[in-house]
Amino acid sequence: MKKSVVVSILCSFLVVTILISIIIFNSLELRTKAQINNLFDEIQKRLEFSYSSNGSYYVDGLPLFLSSNPYDYVRNNDEYDSLVDLGVRSLPVIEDYLSEYLKNSDGLYGYILAIAIEDIAKIDFKETEEYKWATGSSFLNSWKNAKTEVEKVVYDTYYDETLSDNEKTEIIIKFGVLSLETLESIKAETLTYDINLEDSKADVLAEKLVNLITTSDRDTLVGIANREFPLNT
Repeated sequence: MKKSVVVSILCSFLVVTILISIIIFNSLELRTKAQINNLFDEIQKRLEFSYSSNGSYYVDGLPLFLSSNPYDYVRNNDEYDSLVDLGVRSLPVIEDYLSEYLKNSDGLYGYILAIAIEDIAKIDFKETEEYKWATGSSFLNSWKNAKTEVEKVVYDTYYDETLSDNEKTEIIIKFGVLSLETLESIKAETLTYDINLEDSKADVLAEKLVNLITTSDRDTLVGIANREFPLNT
């Protein structure tokens, strides 16, 4: 009798937990989609003003609508900043939104969503040989490939004894937040297999990488990956 009561309580708790998770995700999805729509509306407003208002939304002395640089459309844009501020949990929603958008167009807005994903994920795939992109669709392909390959690359790099810690960091860091799950697994493994050691080198490096990725801004991580910033691990 007592066992059945305990099982019922556990099942009820599990159901409640799942329902809460669904509610939270749905709320985040709605907020993310609303913020994307707000961003697109803001960009459209800026374009219209740059057509009709002398001096409003100009870039380097020229109206915004003449700019071919997508980054100009999100510069000093509070709506874009609000989208990025939604954080890592919004990435699946933005990816799905981009995928749907690309079914009809591969223009400016798709490119801007790609920029947002890179900013949130703290990456710059344009600077890599493997994942270079030039359009929203090519970014989406690179992003999906990176998500598929990141686990193997991080593991192989991390345990490659021919590489220094700095070299490992430069390779792993280019994946930004995508590498965190694998690094957390490595931390768990080192704790399991090195349980009798106070500090294994592998565990220390994994901890440093996780802290670096979670606490640093995107520009810092991209600078490290591109060897623009000195790094002492």
